[in-house]
Amino acid sequence: MKVLVTMIMALLNSTAGAAPVPLRPADFALGIPIEHAAGLPYFVVELPDVVYRTAVDPSLADLRFFDADGRALRHSVVAPAVTEGPAQAPPATIALPLFALSRERATDAVEAQIRIAADGRLVTLTETRALRASETYAWLIDASAVHNTAVRFLVEAEPGADVFVGYTVDGSHDLHNWSVVVGSGTLVRFEQGGQTLRRAGFSIAPGRFPYLRLRWLDPAAAPVLAAVHAELRRPAPPQNLRSLRLAATRVAGQPHEVRFDSAGHFPVSAATLVLEPNRVLGGRLEAGHSTPTVWTPVARSEWYALTVDDNIIRSAPQTLSVRSARHWRFVADTGDALDGGPLPELEIHYVPHQYRVLAEGRPPYLLAIGSGQAAAAAAVSAPGLALPHVADAARLSAPARLGAEFELGGSARRALPKAALPWQRITLWAVLGAGVVLIAAMVWQLRRDLDADGQR
Repeated sequence: MKVLVTMIMALLNSTAGAAPVPLRPADFALGIPIEHAAGLPYFVVELPDVVYRTAVDPSLADLRFFDADGRALRHSVVAPAVTEGPAQAPPATIALPLFALSRERATDAVEAQIRIAADGRLVTLTETRALRASETYAWLIDASAVHNTAVRFLVEAEPGADVFVGYTVDGSHDLHNWSVVVGSGTLVRFEQGGQTLRRAGFSIAPGRFPYLRLRWLDPAAAPVLAAVHAELRRPAPPQNLRSLRLAATRVAGQPHEVRFDSAGHFPVSAATLVLEPNRVLGGRLEAGHSTPTVWTPVARSEWYALTVDDNIIRSAPQTLSVRSARHWRFVADTGDALDGGPLPELEIHYVPHQYRVLAEGRPPYLLAIGSGQAAAAAAVSAPGLALPHVADAARLSAPARLGAEFELGGSARRALPKAALPWQRITLWAVLGAGVVLIAAMVWQLRRDLDADGQR
């Protein structure tokens, strides 16, 4: 019995004391040399695209930094840092189609003179005579090409006398039902001493109405409009924002969907469909992982590319919660929407991760990526390489330069390890089972001896 207890205790001690073997650079598929400014204790690495294409784990758990002796360095993820740039890109303006409305064309008869084409543009059904300014009570503005992006509309009157006239602006989706979007505005133009004073514009929330109607409060004092321009302002992209264009592939038996493969786990923050000019596609964008059996909807929109005055106006990218899915698919609202013409491309946008690393050990340093063994270990426990918090770490850091990637252990290292048989556990249970059998035999023998003594 004492021997049995000793064996069990020895097995328990050996199991508890077993420690995972530290990972070495050769356990990773790919390595990238790092050049670091030796005068500072920290260096910052911005990940190249090859890291996202080589990583086994979507959360980059199989990423390590090593010193010259192959010892892992402590590191931490830096919050996505966007390099400061201009607050906004220079505005672009395009002229919008205009249609003069007279009292003869009452509000409820606009659709008799003007109709909505298949691509959303307004077209004139019948030619009418030119109207004098006093006959025009309103102007119909076709903003269908820019209603998702325009933030300001600029009104320009034909040259002539000074202008000071009030107006209101209505919005509509069908030219029949109208809603007030600007309750009161004033068109002002004064010229004096070679100087011109102008106030000629209004703003509405993007995406509200594709068709606008500017109504004069005093048509007798109103000028003839020369043009209405849409001023497009979009935030300037961060300088370290990266983009990838992905080609579409059809799915057999699914005419209403196309799929895209980014070949990596990129931290996507925005995406858009890239279409040929004068095309509109409505539907939803979904994301999936390495084996896409379950799709997660991430965006629903109407994507378009429209030619207006030799300019191509495209729908803005849809902002997503950051996702590292490799596979994407677009599902059109109608089954025939993808017929005829080239398939759309998917453009994904992302800001690469940055890592701060403590320059411990001997240089040169190495970034290693692509290890099934590291990815499997991370599923059980964290690697324990977190960088301690230091208040001045950012000030004591400098960007590192990355060299050309090279093969370490090769692509075979990306394979997840096969589940090994837990021999220690098997042996322990075998010994415990043998102990139970031995104790049962001893009890049986003891009872037999007691029964024999009782019969005497």
